[in-house]
Amino acid sequence: MYKLKKKIHHDNSEVKAYGSLSGSSVIGKELFYGSCKESKGNKFLSGNINFNYITPFLISDFDNREILLSDYTKLEWGPDKCNIFIFSEKLYDIIVRFNLIEHRIFDGKVLLGEDLIDVKCLQFLSGSIENYFDFKYSTFKVTNLDNINKCNIKNSHQTLNELLSEYSKKYDDFFMWEFDRSIMKPSFRKIDMFYNGGNEFYISERLKNALESATLESLQITECPINFEYSDEQ
Repeated sequence: MYKLKKKIHHDNSEVKAYGSLSGSSVIGKELFYGSCKESKGNKFLSGNINFNYITPFLISDFDNREILLSDYTKLEWGPDKCNIFIFSEKLYDIIVRFNLIEHRIFDGKVLLGEDLIDVKCLQFLSGSIENYFDFKYSTFKVTNLDNINKCNIKNSHQTLNELLSEYSKKYDDFFMWEFDRSIMKPSFRKIDMFYNGGNEFYISERLKNALESATLESLQITECPINFEYSDEQ
């Protein structure tokens, strides 16, 4: 497996940078925000949610570089618990040919300068990854903002959300999780793109090769530091 993430900078450019994306400009955002709050990342939004339009921004008010649109970006400024990612149509046309975890697709537009750019908005559920890994054998690592790690965490809960809730209270919501030892169910062998609960995806070698052939400059692909094992091999 490999790790897919977006580049933050455009080849170390001093004049261009990939922007983050905000949902605060979405027309009828009250319905959008209300639906996200209600779903809590555990159920899909209704089909009448509008993603017209989304706006890019740079984190720092003092960053005067030209904003570029990455081929995929998490919708960060807004109701982030909905796990909505904005994909360029070029990237979407590639990944749709592969096996993804359960998701929902919405049409959207990004206002970049004076141009409205068509995009695809994909929502992944926080709990959907539970369908693919085995709690009985997997262990986890959490890291807070002070880079304090706690490793080899064995889950004593029934769901991932319960496990995360435990550490959310300890770290005041500011932490990231990842696998320490990942034991996957056999069905995971067929998956080509797997949302890991953060801003990144795990991808198969098949999908990696397709993305590299497409030469999408805003993407960064690295070898996954996690060794995926399977529960039927334990």
